[in-house]
Amino acid sequence: MVQRWNIQPRLGLGPALVTAVQARGGRIVEDLDVERVVIPAPSAPETGFGALGALWGPFVEAPLAWLHQLTPPKGAKIAVLTERLGSLGLAVAGDRPGLRAALAARNMAALAWARGMAERGVAVVLVAVEPHAAPEAVAEGVLARLDELTMATSGSLWSWDGRQLPW
Repeated sequence: MVQRWNIQPRLGLGPALVTAVQARGGRIVEDLDVERVVIPAPSAPETGFGALGALWGPFVEAPLAWLHQLTPPKGAKIAVLTERLGSLGLAVAGDRPGLRAALAARNMAALAWARGMAERGVAVVLVAVEPHAAPEAVAEGVLARLDELTMATSGSLWSWDGRQLPW
């Protein structure tokens, strides 16, 4: 089972994820108490140069408030979708600093949440998705990252296509 929560609808990832899950014999559920959860990345503003304050609510506070509602069972696997821009190790000077800072804050908050979930036997992976990749391929990649996720790799950051990314 994979939970759906408004997963990148404008990029087509939501429908592609539904199709990929169904092809594997799974189903999409809206319940918070499931064993496999995919949490979306927020949509970036078109300019990407917004002030950090304007980005904080939708990129950090809203997803965290939602995360704290989850009560996944022991053994659950959770993928938090993000973007490569949130990786400090991949930082490029002048590359949308407000958006990068908001995504990095969101990623670090998700990492802290992942460490708390590890104490309960729940594995969490952050998966960077790319808006220019085919939604079907991204959906399969997200599910593959969930399939590969273990407690030993919980809290790690990966690209949807299987490359581990630096924090």
